[in-house]
Parts: sequence; C-alpha cells; structure tokens
Amino acid sequence: MNTRRFFGRALKELLASRSIDEITVHEIVVHSGLSKSSFYNHFTDKYDLVTWMHLEDVCSLPFKMLEEEKSYREILDVLLQAHKDNRLLSVNALRSRDYNSLKGYLYKLTLDFNLRYYELHGADLDDWETRELIAIQSKGCTACVIRWIKRECDTPVERIADIIFRSAPAELRACLR
Repeated sequence: MNTRRFFGRALKELLASRSIDEITVHEIVVHSGLSKSSFYNHFTDKYDLVTWMHLEDVCSLPFKMLEEEKSYREILDVLLQAHKDNRLLSVNALRSRDYNSLKGYLYKLTLDFNLRYYELHGADLDDWETRELIAIQSKGCTACVIRWIKRECDTPVERIADIIFRSAPAELRACLR
C-alpha cells in the first residue's frame, strides 16, 4: 500500500466516529503510523487528502469508463454507486465549511466529464449555447448528487441516475446513449 493510501485509510477510520472538521492532521498522522513530514510531502492539509481520496475512489471512475466507451447511463449508475459506497467520506467532506470543500471540486469534475462526454459523442463545443447548456446541466447534476449524499444516499441509485439522465437538455439528448 502506498503512503497516500495509509493516510486515506486512517482518515476513513477516524471519520467513522467524527466529522472532518473535528479531526486534526496530527490525529490522521498518529492513526496512520506515519510521520507528519510524510503527510505534508503528499498533502497540503486534511481537505487535500479528502479531495485526493475522492478522486481515487470515486471521481476517476467516469473518466475511466469514458475510455471504455460506456453509455452515459452506465457511467451514472457506477459513479452514484461509488458515492454511495463511500458515503461516510462524502457526507463528512460535504459538511465541511472549509474553502477547499468538495462542492466546488465535484462541480468542476462533473463539468469536465460532461464536456468530454458530449464532445466524444458529437456535440459542438465551439458553440457558446451548447457549452452553456452543458454547464447548466453539470451544475444541476452536481447539486442533485450533493443533496442526495447529504441525505446519506436515501434514494435508490437507479432513481437518482434516471433523474440526472432525464435532465439532459433536449439539444444534447441525441449525444446520450
């Protein structure tokens, strides 16, 4: 296991009983059995660790699936299930009031993914209106997923995926498969 994973595992274990805002870097370091200098060689703070964990465990999935030419709906199902499987981390990260919060990060990843997906499936990204429609859809998808995570994933994955899938603007539905 690499150093980053040791810190990630330590944080996940600590999150089982407390929120991210209540946990200190010192506690993560002690729990991991590694050094503080090692922590700061890899992360700027505990929120940077959370972001890395989310990227590794959840947010990298849709980009990998894009390369495998999976459908938008298949990607949604897998991504939402990964959020649900990692909901303890997600819920705590989203409750944070830190400026490095996961909210902005999730929107950026959603927008980047949607732009890439639609471009690969024929959308004209040089068209200003198309880019705006994708940005608006990405904002709405992100808000929906964040609300769902904060409710501790209380709605079935398939239902959330269906709502997000149906939210695609009419002008872009031809790109969805």
